[in-house]
Amino acid sequence: FEKVTKNAVRGIWARRSELNLVGAHINVFTGEWTQK
Repeated sequence: FEKVTKNAVRGIWARRSELNLVGAHINVFTGEWTQK
């Protein structure tokens, strides 16, 4: 489970904004933020 969690966090961090912020909701199929 640890490896899966690390990959998920890295995926979210890779999609952060220019201000290093992450959105509230992410589309699991496209990887795009649906609510910023």
